[in-house]
Amino acid sequence: MKDAQAVTSPSSAGTTSTHSALRGSSLLLLGRLLAIGTGVVIQVLIVRYLPQSAFGAFSYCIALTTLLTVVVSLGMEQTMSRFAAIYDERGQRDQLAGAILFYLAVVVVLGGLTVAAAILGREQLERTVIQDRQSAELLGIMVLLAPLQAIDTLSSTLFAVHGRPGAIFWRRYVITPVLRIGVVAVMLMTQESVFVLGVGYVAATVVGLLIYLPQLWALLRERGVIARGTRPVLPVRPLLAFTSSAVFADLLAITLFASDAVIVGWISGPEEVAMLQATQPLASGNLVIFYALIPLFIPAASRLFAGGDRPKGEQLYATCSLWVAVFTFPVAALTIGCAAVVTETLFGQRYADAAVILAIMSVGQYLLAVFGLGGLTLKAHGTLRSLGVANVLVTAINLGVNIVLVQHLGALGAAVGTTVTIGLLTLVKFFIVRRELGMSPVDRRLTRALLQVVALTGTLLVINVALRPGLGVDIVLVVLASVLLLWTSRRDLALLHVFPEVARVPLLRALFRGP
Repeated sequence: MKDAQAVTSPSSAGTTSTHSALRGSSLLLLGRLLAIGTGVVIQVLIVRYLPQSAFGAFSYCIALTTLLTVVVSLGMEQTMSRFAAIYDERGQRDQLAGAILFYLAVVVVLGGLTVAAAILGREQLERTVIQDRQSAELLGIMVLLAPLQAIDTLSSTLFAVHGRPGAIFWRRYVITPVLRIGVVAVMLMTQESVFVLGVGYVAATVVGLLIYLPQLWALLRERGVIARGTRPVLPVRPLLAFTSSAVFADLLAITLFASDAVIVGWISGPEEVAMLQATQPLASGNLVIFYALIPLFIPAASRLFAGGDRPKGEQLYATCSLWVAVFTFPVAALTIGCAAVVTETLFGQRYADAAVILAIMSVGQYLLAVFGLGGLTLKAHGTLRSLGVANVLVTAINLGVNIVLVQHLGALGAAVGTTVTIGLLTLVKFFIVRRELGMSPVDRRLTRALLQVVALTGTLLVINVALRPGLGVDIVLVVLASVLLLWTSRRDLALLHVFPEVARVPLLRALFRGP
C-alpha cells in the first residue's frame, strides 16, 4: 500500500476527485448542521412539553417508520445512488429512467400494503407487538412517513448524482426543519396532544415533496432521462441482485437505529423509550459530517470504480475518513465528555439519567462515523458478500444482546448493547476492507488524529466529573480543544488545498498553513 503522504498529497492524481467530493459535501454539511440545530430545538420543546409516556410513543413511531422506510423501498436507497451514477456516467438514460420507475413502483406497492396493515391491523398490533394503545394509534398516522421518506430519499439521490447539492440543502435541511418547527409551535400554542404532532410531521413531509418534485422533473428532462426519445428499460435483475447483497450489508445499520426503541418499547414500555430517545438527536450529531458526505461519496467512488481507477478511490476513502474524525470531534467532546451537563441543561432533571445513555451512544456513533466509509467503499466496488455475511451474524448478536440487556437494564442496556455491536462491526470492517480491497482502514494520519481525540475527550470528562462546570464553560473548553486538534492536524487535512479561499483570511491562513 502507498504511503499515506503519497496517497493524499495535493499533487497526486486523485486530488481533484477527493477535493471535489469534500467541497460539494461542505454545503450538505452546513445543511446538516442547520438540521441538527433545529432538531435539538424541536427535541427540547417536545421533551419538556409532552408527558414522558407520550414522548415515548412518538419516539417509538419515529423509530419504527425509519425501519419501515427501508422495508417499503427494499433497501434500494444506496443501490439507486450507485447505479444512477454509473448509468449517468455511461450515458445510459434509458436504464436510469427504468431504474427510477422500478424504485417508485416498489415504494407505491409496498408502501400501500404497509400503511393498510398498520391502519387496519391496529388492534392486533396493540395486543401482540406494541402493547401500548397510544403508540398503536399514533403509528396509524405516522406510518405514512415510510413511503414519503423513501420517495424523498430518491429525490435527494438524483439531485446529488447530477451535481445539485443546493437542492438537497434547501429541501432537506431548511424547508423540512422549518415546517417541523411550525408544527411544534402550533402544538404548543394550542396545547394539543401528541397526535397533532404526528399529523403535522406527515403534512410537513408532503409539503416538502410538493415543493421540490417539479424541480426534479425539470432536472430529469434537462438530462434527457425524461424525453420523447427515451424508452425506459427496467434493469430489474442488476438492481435486485445488488440490493439483495446491499440489504444484508446494511442489515446491522438498519437494526442499530431502529430496533433499540422497538425492543425497549416492547419490553420496558414508552417511559423507557423516552429515556433512550430523549438525547438521540445529540448523539446523532456525531453522524452529521458522515451523512453529509454520503450523497456525494458513493457517486464519486462509483465513478472511480467504473473508470477502473482504484488509487483515486483509495485516496478518497482515506482522506474523507480523516476529515470525519477531526471535524466530528466538537460534537463527540460535548456529548461524551460533557454529557451530564448538556443533558440536564437542555432536558431538565427529569431526564438526568439519560446522560450516561447519551455518552455511551455517542461513543458508538463516533466510531460508526469515522469508520463507516469502509462499508460505502465496498458497496461502490460491488464487494458485498463478505460484509453481508458478517453483518447478518453481527445483527443476530446485536438483537440477542439487546433483548437480554434491556430486560435487566432497560434503556441503558440498549445503549450498551448497540455500542458494543458497533465496536464489533468496526473490527469486522477493518478485516474485510483490508482483505477484499487491499486498503488500510487506519493510516498514520488517522491514528494520530484519533489518539488526540481520545486524549482531549478524556480530559474534558475528567474536568466535568471533578468540577461540574456549566454549559458555557464546557463550550469554551470544547472550542479550545477543537482548535488545538485542527492546528495539530492541519498538514494531514490539507485544508487550504481543498478550500483555497480560506487562505484569504489571514488568521485562518496562519492557523491552517502546514509546518
